[in-house]
Amino acid sequence: MTQPSSLRLRVQSTVTLAVIAAGVLTALFGGSSPRDASGQYLQLVRNAASSMNRAKGFDIRIDETVSQANQKLLLHFDAAGSRPNHELADTVTASNGLRRHSIVLGRTLYARVPTSNVASNAHKRWVAVTVPETSAEKRLVGSNGVGYLRLLAGVTGKVSRVGTTTIAGVPTTEFAVDVNLDSTPFRSVGGSVPQYIQLMRSAGISDLPMHIWLDSIGQPRQLTMALTVQGAKIDLIGHVTLTNHLLHLRRPPARDTHVVPNVQQWALVQRPGAIGVVG
Repeated sequence: MTQPSSLRLRVQSTVTLAVIAAGVLTALFGGSSPRDASGQYLQLVRNAASSMNRAKGFDIRIDETVSQANQKLLLHFDAAGSRPNHELADTVTASNGLRRHSIVLGRTLYARVPTSNVASNAHKRWVAVTVPETSAEKRLVGSNGVGYLRLLAGVTGKVSRVGTTTIAGVPTTEFAVDVNLDSTPFRSVGGSVPQYIQLMRSAGISDLPMHIWLDSIGQPRQLTMALTVQGAKIDLIGHVTLTNHLLHLRRPPARDTHVVPNVQQWALVQRPGAIGVVG
C-alpha cells in the first residue's frame, strides 16, 4: 500500500503519480467491504496522525459535551496554528461562562487573564512565560484538537470502513478505529506522556473507540469519539482544516503583559478568582 504522503513526493513520471493516486483513492473510496484484510485502512489512519507535520498550518474546531448526574456542560475548542514557525492561538469557551485564550509564539506562552485576576497580575491583562524549546513543542502538539489527532498514531488493527460522505464540500471516507492508549506513539517530545493521555489512563481507559473522516489524500477532516470517565459521559466532534499557509499572530502589547518566571504561575493566574498568585 502506497502511503498518502507519497502524493507529496516529487515524481518524474505522471504515470507513476497516477498509480499512487489510484492506490489511495481505491483504499478510501473504492469497494464496499468494511473489512481491512490487507491492512490498508490501518495504514491510512495511522498516516493521518502525521498530517500535522506535513501541513504548514491548521485550524481545528471541537465541540464537546460532558454529561453527569442530570447536568450538562458544553465546551468549544478553537485552535489555529502553524508548526514551522511555532505559532498557535487556542481558545476554550464553556456553557457555564468560563473562557480561556492562550497564544504560543516560539518559546513564549501568553494567556489572557480573567478580569477578576488583573489586579493580582500587576494590573495587566496578559501573562507570559518563556519556556524551553521542548516545552513549547509539547504545548503546540498537545493543545486541544491537535492532541486528539495525535491519538490516531495509536490505532490498533481494529479498523473498518463505514462509508463515504461529503463534509464542507469535500468528499470523505469514514473509518471506525480503536486507539490503544498504551502504545508507544504517545511518548511525546522529551519522552514524557501527554497529560490528557495520563488522565484517561488513570480513569482506567486503555482502548478508545473513535470515528475519523479522511479526504482523498488521506488528511483528516472530522473525528468523533464517545466515552465515559468516572461516571461522566463525554461526546466529542472535531472539524479539521489543514493548509499550506503559515499563521502570523500579533504579539500582545508589552505594556499590558506581565512576565512570570514559571509555567505554574502562568497557568494559575488564568483560573477565574485566583488571587495573590503573582507578585
